[in-house]
Amino acid sequence: MKPLSIFIGIIALLAVGFIGGRQTAPTLEAESGPKATTSKHTPRKATRVNQTATANASSVSPTDLDGLLELADSQMAFETSTKLRAALGDLESLALERLLTRLLESEESEPGYYQLRDSLLNHLVAQDPFRALDFVLAQDDKNFKTSNLHIIILAATKVDLAAARAAVAEIEDPSLKKISTNALLIPPKDATSEDLLDLLSTQKNQPYLNNYGIWGGSFYHSGISFGNSNGGALTQLAQKDLSAAESYASNLKTPNERNIAYSQIASALAQSDPQGALDWAKGFDASEGRSKYLSAAISAIATKDPQLAAAQLDELNDFQLKNHSISNIVHSWSQKDPQAAIAWIGTLKPGQAKTQAYQTVGSSLAINDPQAAIQLAEGLPSNYVKSMIPNILNQWANQDFDAAKNWLTSQDDPITLEAGFSTILHTWAQRDPAEAARFIEQAPPSANRIDLYNHLARQWVQGDREAALEWAQGIEHKESQNTVTQVIYRQWASQDPAGAVEIANTISDQNQKQNLLNSIATSWHQQDPETARAWVDTLPVNERFIALGSTLSSLSYSQPLEAAHLYDELLTERQNDESLPSRFASNASSIASSWSQHDPAAAAEWAVTLPDESQQANAFKNIASAWAKHDPTATSQWIDELPVGKARDEATSSFVQNISRIDPASAFEWADTINDDQSRYNSLRNTIDQWKRSDPEGALEAVHGVELTEKQREQLLERLE
Repeated sequence: MKPLSIFIGIIALLAVGFIGGRQTAPTLEAESGPKATTSKHTPRKATRVNQTATANASSVSPTDLDGLLELADSQMAFETSTKLRAALGDLESLALERLLTRLLESEESEPGYYQLRDSLLNHLVAQDPFRALDFVLAQDDKNFKTSNLHIIILAATKVDLAAARAAVAEIEDPSLKKISTNALLIPPKDATSEDLLDLLSTQKNQPYLNNYGIWGGSFYHSGISFGNSNGGALTQLAQKDLSAAESYASNLKTPNERNIAYSQIASALAQSDPQGALDWAKGFDASEGRSKYLSAAISAIATKDPQLAAAQLDELNDFQLKNHSISNIVHSWSQKDPQAAIAWIGTLKPGQAKTQAYQTVGSSLAINDPQAAIQLAEGLPSNYVKSMIPNILNQWANQDFDAAKNWLTSQDDPITLEAGFSTILHTWAQRDPAEAARFIEQAPPSANRIDLYNHLARQWVQGDREAALEWAQGIEHKESQNTVTQVIYRQWASQDPAGAVEIANTISDQNQKQNLLNSIATSWHQQDPETARAWVDTLPVNERFIALGSTLSSLSYSQPLEAAHLYDELLTERQNDESLPSRFASNASSIASSWSQHDPAAAAEWAVTLPDESQQANAFKNIASAWAKHDPTATSQWIDELPVGKARDEATSSFVQNISRIDPASAFEWADTINDDQSRYNSLRNTIDQWKRSDPEGALEAVHGVELTEKQREQLLERLE
């Protein structure tokens, strides 16, 4: 079939702000001397920093690029920002542009480059965000554009929302336009209801956002997603004009969109009128999503008034939503009044929500008072203690390890000992591994003792390999001794492969020796491939072959091209060994998967040479999945040229799965080309599940237009109901 034209909305790079303490729209100040501070916290310190920065910057000309670079210090972001503001003063936009241009033409490795670049651009944004937008869009560096567009558009909306929208409309690059449009959905506080509705409507009609999938990503409809509840367009609209927000939500296309929009409205109302938000949510019927909207309101109320939020839980009939709300309430309450939170948790019914609630309040209390948190845990039933102790001890050990250790070693309850020791073992093993080892031996037998041994071994061998090995070989339980010894061998091989060779030559147990040889070959090849290969070639034939096979497993993920060469070499060397392809089947699949992340076309060309059909099918599946994310058109062209068979079916199924969200119509057509009937039906069914969310009418028409058994057609139609 001819390759289909697939309109793909490539996932947006999430916009990030300026690094190094950058502000959204800083206020330029003439730095002529120490500044008075209105802060209530440590005002003398704030003034001293300003004085120092101003003094250091006073002798630097605002157009002296080298001097400005010397002021920048990546390790002192705040002080650097202060110095540069003082040095730049009220430099005009044109001069700022010239400085930026000169800087961008210099080497990025220049110390202070990024700090100065961001400060200069920050100044330009503060003076004229539209000029800053033109400047950034004119640059060739795509990363520079994507990392700064969001904050520039935010600043532009505060100056002139209509002009900002017009500027965004002129951006042609799809990914840059997506970032800019997303920024528009965080409008200024003085935006009118008409502005907000217009913004929401504009984004809703953007095909590159719609085709990504309904609520498919964190950027999509960010103005009404939970992630942007504080300043999004729908949040502001709900607070300014509730009826307009309700009308907008009711006219959204799918039930999922409407549910999320109504939930956001409930959250927005709760920020300004908690009781009004509750009354509004209670006005819905259960069939209309009443519990969802109540849960959204309760979670928002919990940030300010957890007691009021807690009083509303009986209104929630949905078990999961209720547990989610409990978690939010406890999180907020434990920060405001942990004792009140503890008392309230005691009134909850036993279950997962209550267990998690105790964990949350215990962790919060342990930050400031770990002993009080321990006392809380000790007063609870044992089933709660095991879940609380790790978080509390972790906080305590970070503040006072000896006190935490002494408390733990004084306990005699096996549950407490097991839960607590696992938490502090890492630190204990670094401080005194021998003492930690004695504690493990003396503690009551535990199902996870071998895990504790292994963790201790990995820590101990980093500090003293010989002592760690001597300890491991002295463990009485033979199976545990072998397991822990192998952990030490692997760690040793990773740290010092050449030294580990000497250890391998002293091992009499052939299995242990071969395992160590495998670890040495793998680690050494990653550090020094030529030396490693020279050593491997000195091994006896069978040991050499097994060691190379182990190396192949590691290279499959980190160096797929090298792994492919080694794989081909091993197959050539043992071409008469019929078991070889199946022995290395997982390696071939891993090689194809990793390689296709960087060069899918080359990976596909190599996969064709695989001798086993199952290997080839798995490789094609991984290649299609990775390739479709970057270039679906090229992927479709590749699949179209594959011969009919299992490998092509696997590639097609994987391709369909990856594009069904963004282009279900094309995905459905591709699914129909799968040769295996069951695989074909599964792909059609999965595509219908995606398609019905965005275009149920189109999905219905497709089901009636494709060849299916009557039973299959009935099943697909049922999914559309």
